[in-house]
Amino acid sequence: MTLFTTKYAPQNETQVFGQQKAVAELKDYLINYKQKKLKSALIYGPIGNGKTSSVYALAKQLDFDLLEINSSDIRNQANMDSFLGSALGQQSLFFKPKLILIDEIDNISGVKDRGCLQALTKAVEKSTFPVILTANDPYNSKFKALRKVCQMIEFHKLEYRTIANVLTDICNKENIVFEEKQ
Repeated sequence: MTLFTTKYAPQNETQVFGQQKAVAELKDYLINYKQKKLKSALIYGPIGNGKTSSVYALAKQLDFDLLEINSSDIRNQANMDSFLGSALGQQSLFFKPKLILIDEIDNISGVKDRGCLQALTKAVEKSTFPVILTANDPYNSKFKALRKVCQMIEFHKLEYRTIANVLTDICNKENIVFEEKQ
């Protein structure tokens, strides 16, 4: 049985609910990347509001190869340099546009992961591919230098009704009987 989060994951921008403005900004960034002054985008907002799924949906819609890594997998400067060096230096296998997603940069600590943020900042400035970073709180002081080289795109907190409508739709498609309580 497929998880509903996988089965009903958005496949394009129209299937991302409640974040139209942010998704439009992200799409514009991806389409016009080569003309942009800032070579990375930092999308931010509360947990569970569609940041990562929006990146996946747009990558699929725009036919980008997506390379993702969670920042908790890259814990120091050497690992960051190694990952970004290979990711940013290689053309897509099928010559499609490439998109690099570094998810949850909040996980990078200032002390234990020494040098990681500086390496990331340097790498995104030189990237020939769009680099998308996600964070819950990009205004932490440790991200000051990174914010200067990123286009900031805010994903706001979702309204209760938006979430309820999506869940209702899924229940109806799956023939799940439910009772909505106010």
